[in-house]
Amino acid sequence: MHGKECEGRFLGVKLDAYLPGARQDRRDVDMEQDTACGNGRPEMAARRSGSHKGRQVVVQGIPFAYAWQDLKDLFKPVGGVKADIVMGQDSRSKGWGTVLFDSQEDAEKAIQEMHGKEVEGRHLGVKLDSYA
Repeated sequence: MHGKECEGRFLGVKLDAYLPGARQDRRDVDMEQDTACGNGRPEMAARRSGSHKGRQVVVQGIPFAYAWQDLKDLFKPVGGVKADIVMGQDSRSKGWGTVLFDSQEDAEKAIQEMHGKEVEGRHLGVKLDSYA
């Protein structure tokens, strides 16, 4: 059912609880669900599988008015290739996001150059994404 269309909306089905005695890794369950029926989100499955390990950083303290394009432009001199800002249910920025780089060296360079930098009165916190 995950990813199927129903009355113009796509369904998202996830495992809510584990069965007693079942030995299944939570990441495996999420990856299966994200790619179920071929309509899932393979980019999320790839992210959980560690394909971005060491190349993605988490950026905290982003100005609330920033869009993902602004974050990407901010990190462009270092080599950022993809940027996302986490949004709340009210569609407003939560003030943090992620930037993906081509290489681990670029990610480390971004941490060294951008951590503590002041942007529009806010100080950025930049660290490796431990969940990538």
